[in-house]
Amino acid sequence: MSDPSRTVERLEAELNELRERLSSLETARSARPPRRRALLGVLAAVALLGSAVAYGQATCSQTLASLGMVTFCANNPAVAADVNTNFTALVNLVQAKVGTLSAGATSTQTITAARMNIGGPVSSASHITGGNSSGNIHIDGTANGNVYLGWYSGKGTVFGSGSQSEVARIDPSGNLTLSGTINSHRPIQVASNSCTGTNSSCTATCAAGVIKTAWGFHGGNGANTDFGFAQNTCGSFVQWKGSCIGQSSCTVSTGCNASSIILECW
Repeated sequence: MSDPSRTVERLEAELNELRERLSSLETARSARPPRRRALLGVLAAVALLGSAVAYGQATCSQTLASLGMVTFCANNPAVAADVNTNFTALVNLVQAKVGTLSAGATSTQTITAARMNIGGPVSSASHITGGNSSGNIHIDGTANGNVYLGWYSGKGTVFGSGSQSEVARIDPSGNLTLSGTINSHRPIQVASNSCTGTNSSCTATCAAGVIKTAWGFHGGNGANTDFGFAQNTCGSFVQWKGSCIGQSSCTVSTGCNASSIILECW
């Protein structure tokens, strides 16, 4: 970075040297014919240096020094080295914010904006991809704030499988739809079976999870049976199968020609 005070000192020293040479030439002029061309050249140089010193005496505060850039003072010539220094500092500042200029993507530590709209090409949906060492992306509220999804618009929130397929959805009414299970359990899944035959026994199995409630119907079809009573009597009751809780399947033996079983599984 150029120092105006050093430039002034250097120019003043050169001016004093030229003045001394001019004085020597004037002394020698009485002894020999004057050389007008040389004298005119010296005078011109003195005039230029005097002008340069006048310009160089302008000083200003180095307001860009903290950024590694040179501040140009009024009436002070811009030196090529200083201009190049400013260009280099500007490139470094931009790359520190958005990544190298040759990179196709923009990289930055923090973006502060009141609203950000992301638009992708027509052939692909707009998206944000995690870019840390684990490929994760975090969405956080402030220390006392919450994270809101689909608050102002949209048809709900969809959770994907990572291969462009849906595994869960929360609609605008708050209904949750899952294609999988919760902790390997499918919420309120019903398993049932109706059986016929002499001294029939009937078995039902949970597709996922374990049994939370189990009811056996003696002598009747579960679809035609009121809670607590069995129609088409053969034993005439509904049996609570508490021994099946926590199991994956349950069997009811009725001794009747018709029976059924209903399970609730998680």
